[in-house]
Amino acid sequence: MSKKNKRSLESHLENLLAHILKWKNQAQKRSKSWENTIKESRRAIQEVKKEQPSLNDKYIESIFDKTLKNAKKAAEEEMKENVKNDSLTWDEVFKMPYLLAIIFIIFLITIFL
Repeated sequence: MSKKNKRSLESHLENLLAHILKWKNQAQKRSKSWENTIKESRRAIQEVKKEQPSLNDKYIESIFDKTLKNAKKAAEEEMKENVKNDSLTWDEVFKMPYLLAIIFIIFLITIFL
């Protein structure tokens, strides 16, 4: 397994996890930039998995907890506060949409109901 691809996947995963943690913990600071980073990190992980098939979901599961711990530290440093909700499911990381437009629509619905 290529060390470069392995490190690339770990870096993209850590970035993805840190941004999702920030998304969950700082709703008032969500931005299009965070949304784009989440999408781009997911895309980059898929590219690495395609290039190096041994870096599959099973491999990601094996490094998930360690990477989440590192992502939590990174998110806390960036936010300058403790992460309150640091558990993430597979679906939250790889399937759930993170879209500002959806949040804005929900906000508008709650105002006018």
